[in-house]
Amino acid sequence: MERFNCKGKKYCLYCTLLHELCRMEASTSFIKQNVLFTRCGFSICEIPLKFIQEINGDFLYENNTPPKLNKREIILEEIINEFKCTLITQNYIKSYPNYGRVLNALCDNTLLEARYTTGIESYYERRTSIIPNKFLAEELLDSIDEDNLVETNRLILEYKQRKANKNL
Repeated sequence: MERFNCKGKKYCLYCTLLHELCRMEASTSFIKQNVLFTRCGFSICEIPLKFIQEINGDFLYENNTPPKLNKREIILEEIINEFKCTLITQNYIKSYPNYGRVLNALCDNTLLEARYTTGIESYYERRTSIIPNKFLAEELLDSIDEDNLVETNRLILEYKQRKANKNL
């Protein structure tokens, strides 16, 4: 509960549950050849497993390797997940900087669907169609944290202006 700045415990719990339910909705996983493939919206990882034994039709695996996580995928997933939560509940209490609506708009309103289908590549495709520089698209995601919002706002403004000029 500490990640939310909540006044009412019940509403805090509601927002936390909504956040996790929206995350679960966009999550899938399967095991193939002793590798756990998991997708949580934009965040995708592969975790090598060691088969231990089968017990009553259930397979027991061991994992000694921490998954390699992509920070940019996680940031985009959290922001778009919270954007979805705000569509369900307008007063949703966000725990991440509030950029979901603007990032989705800059990506021609495709990011909610991309969580389930094309993944982060849709973000890069839309972003580089505005400014043909993948590094700048990565820099935007890297800048999204509470300590760096001035840079985030500068980059978003640059994308908005370029997109507006292209649409003239």
